[in-house]
Amino acid sequence: MGDNLGQALTINHGEPESVFLGTAAAGVWVLSANTVLEEAARAAARAADGAAPPAHGAGVDARIEVLWPHDWAPVESAQRANIGLRLFMPRSLALPACGWRPQVSVWRALDMDPAEPLGQALQRTVDGQPFPYWELNDVDISRANDPGHKLYFLVRVEGVDTATSVWAHGADPRTYFPQQDVPSGIAAGQIAEVDARIQIVWPHDEAGNERTVTEAGLANVVVAFFKHGTRLSVPVGWQPEAIVLNGAWNQEVGKQLARTPVAQVRRAGAITYPVWEFNDVPVGRAMDPQNRLYLWATAEGALTYPTIWAHGADSRTFFPAQDEPILGCLP
Repeated sequence: MGDNLGQALTINHGEPESVFLGTAAAGVWVLSANTVLEEAARAAARAADGAAPPAHGAGVDARIEVLWPHDWAPVESAQRANIGLRLFMPRSLALPACGWRPQVSVWRALDMDPAEPLGQALQRTVDGQPFPYWELNDVDISRANDPGHKLYFLVRVEGVDTATSVWAHGADPRTYFPQQDVPSGIAAGQIAEVDARIQIVWPHDEAGNERTVTEAGLANVVVAFFKHGTRLSVPVGWQPEAIVLNGAWNQEVGKQLARTPVAQVRRAGAITYPVWEFNDVPVGRAMDPQNRLYLWATAEGALTYPTIWAHGADSRTFFPAQDEPILGCLP
């Protein structure tokens, strides 16, 4: 596992010749020599044109490995940084085909503003051949000089379902959001792009009593959707293919936490608008101050620009050990 410490190993009865491996800092992995080699071989065959996804219908895991402030400057004075990331086959540390050349974009969210594309990460080359490591250099991080601001970074790969990690940069990246968004009106017509704004994360216990982050095993999450770049709410009755709550623990890649929110209707003056509430989301790992959970919502069928909510006693990213592939990529 490279620098990732394996702490527990158990048989995966759902897949022949496969095991689950629990790591100290990189989550739980499904390891199978046969499936990894077969998927890598199929990926290499499909990647002959340089644009095919890593595995049929499988998606990709995108892991931000480092955010390096120039000259190792501290948060309160750093102006620019370089970001390095790797792509892995889903639920593993196996690399996609060496010849795969996807379009990889880094997204950035400031405070509770929706994330926006920051730029295209460039793939490294070795002796003129593509190498599975991507970089975006000279990223402006100066807004985090102010302790009241924080930055969140995530990754998307064009045309491929992407499970991304989240990197938080700031003196205190925890989310403080006492005032919820109030729409200025209702969007009309076709809505192809939306801002998914988490309004509140309410931690509680099994009995429904409010608790602090270090005491709560569950949380309710309320999300509102707006036409992208506006404060125009989607109308009551708006129905995308699905509304999904995603979460990434620490430096793990994000996973779908829930897909069945309860639709509610709220009023702000003369405006009636919908919100969606995910109830009893498990957040118990955050009772340990070493753990943090990054939450964001997406609407399937619409391009989504999400806000990032950081839930934890300390939501800064500490990630000294980068992920090391367990299997070299195939040409």
